Amino acid sequence: MYARPRLREKEPEERPAVILVHGLIVSSRYMVPTLRQLVPRHRAYAADLPGFGKSANPSRVLNVSGLSGALAAWMGAVGLKSAVLVGNSLGRQIIVDPATRDPERVERTALQGPTMDPQGRSVLRQIARFLLNVTREPLYLNPIMLLDALDASLLRG
Repeated sequence: MYARPRLREKEPEERPAVILVHGLIVSSRYMVPTLRQLVPRHRAYAADLPGFGKSANPSRVLNVSGLSGALAAWMGAVGLKSAVLVGNSLGRQIIVDPATRDPERVERTALQGPTMDPQGRSVLRQIARFLLNVTREPLYLNPIMLLDALDASLLRG
């Protein structure tokens, strides 16, 4: 798993740790504007889940439980005993898993954005919903989402 470097050096350890978890297709780049708002008061991280952004591709496609396990392993590897987890879209599902299985590692959660609608699981419906939702995003995020969509494509090796 890859995590964007924190935007501030030598932050006091007593500041709460906050981990931003991105949604499907996008990466931690999508979370950088939020990360910038958090760093004055928190030890903030924006992690790329396996197979997204700058992280390595996993040997197999990971489901929500697998991505959640990767996040928990990353927290252990960087020495975070607990943190506030902020999840966007699919990131919501990923952070709810450790919050229920290992609650002492999760101080709080913040869940933003929708998850997959069971009625809209076809590729065409997802494309249509993406095109509708992208018009509601701040314009500066559109290039980031396009770049992340290309990174997450089937061409990624």
